[in-house]
Amino acid sequence: RLKRHPPSRWTEIASGWPLKSFKGAIRSDSTPGGLYYAYEWCIPLDRRAIGAVPHPVVFPFRPMPGLVVNAALYGTVCMIPLFVARSGHRRRKAARRTRRGLCPACAYPVAGLACCPECNTRIHAEPHAPRSPATPRER
Repeated sequence: RLKRHPPSRWTEIASGWPLKSFKGAIRSDSTPGGLYYAYEWCIPLDRRAIGAVPHPVVFPFRPMPGLVVNAALYGTVCMIPLFVARSGHRRRKAARRTRRGLCPACAYPVAGLACCPECNTRIHAEPHAPRSPATPRER
């Protein structure tokens, strides 16, 4: 008489946040030699590095539709600080050029002009002129 083994058990694994973005599967079979695992779309990780766990620890790598949403979300979150820093740098650079009597856009000398002759940018603020020593201070 043949000895029957229990049927294979499939376990699907999905990971990702905020949406599940990768999946894989593990098939476990009971054999006379012990428990046997087969992996589909996942990479087994070393159990000793993670600790004693009753099941194999795997890294799933089959992409799911949630990957697109997660990539858009994380890309946006990472790019916001870069855009904020860049706009702050541009404002500081334009203010520094205006103080020196240059066009804020192209750094062409525009002392006393209302419009830059190089790039046609309107000059909103008058450049700060150094005070002469004969001018009394206003109180």
